[in-house]
Amino acid sequence: TDTEFEVIDDAKGTGPKKLTISQLGGRIDPIEMIVEGTPAFAVGEEVVLFTEPRAGGSRQIVGLSQGVARVRTDPATGGESAVTEVPAGVAFVGGNPRRGATPLGALLDQVRGLAAGAPHGPGRPRSPATDLLEQDGGKP
Repeated sequence: TDTEFEVIDDAKGTGPKKLTISQLGGRIDPIEMIVEGTPAFAVGEEVVLFTEPRAGGSRQIVGLSQGVARVRTDPATGGESAVTEVPAGVAFVGGNPRRGATPLGALLDQVRGLAAGAPHGPGRPRSPATDLLEQDGGKP
């Protein structure tokens, strides 16, 4: 299934003003294929997408629904937040991770900083292997 998005802002690099995302699944009447974890979108919905290139010039979302942050506006303050969601039917080893709202500007600033090579954490780049060693005290 291909979904077309209008790009409001690029957090990493410069891309086209229209972005086509290809995902598994779709419908050709009367048959429909649904892939668990594949995000669905509503017309006009604002989202932050983490994508990677595919053959043919389209892009795909990294990590299925994990690569989507939905933009929510607080009616009281007008502030925008990015929220990631765990779809129904998806479970994680060790329990479900906490999903919270992150101020949209802070998320985009963090992505821009990481894309520019800024260190993460206390003065050093993140490394999944060393971060796991420090958190758990053992090998990943």
